[in-house]
Amino acid sequence: MGTPRVVHLLRHGQSEWNVARRVQGQTAYVPLTRLGHQQALAAADRLADSGAVLVLSSDLRRALDTARPIADRLGVPLQSHGALREQSLGDFEGLPSDVVFAAVGAEVTLDPTWRPPGGESLADVHDRVRPFLRQAFQTAPEGPLVIVTHGDTARVLVAVLRGLALAAAPVSVPANGEVLTLLAQPPCSHAA
Repeated sequence: MGTPRVVHLLRHGQSEWNVARRVQGQTAYVPLTRLGHQQALAAADRLADSGAVLVLSSDLRRALDTARPIADRLGVPLQSHGALREQSLGDFEGLPSDVVFAAVGAEVTLDPTWRPPGGESLADVHDRVRPFLRQAFQTAPEGPLVIVTHGDTARVLVAVLRGLALAAAPVSVPANGEVLTLLAQPPCSHAA
């Protein structure tokens, strides 16, 4: 199956749209707040002695702005990848969160097969991140990895890295800037 690897998984720092309670999804340009930059620096401090050999990040601005100070502090390469983007929320992106939840019901967003108009389901995210992680485990240098991503994508990644089915993904998203450290098996080639 492969050698387990330590993965430090983290959600990007607080963004301006987190504060405004707007649906971000794959909106590319949303910047971090001052607190978000502080969270990125705090994560860099926390990971300074982690031995991480590579930082993998979503290619969306809020994730990259979180990942750069971590890679700089660790003195390791930073690679950005579209596979680590947040779940596309399609027509809902940019709208106030409370308007979206009132329209669809908050519980529907926990259904892994629910797909917003013009967007992706969590199952789609799972199908996107699983092969990416398998490839990353095969090609990255030996040693711990840092992965900087987004809330719902982090939920899916936790399930994949723990070898669990998507239905067993955590219900709640990590806090902005939160680091989750996992001992992960390389994702297998078949879907869990």
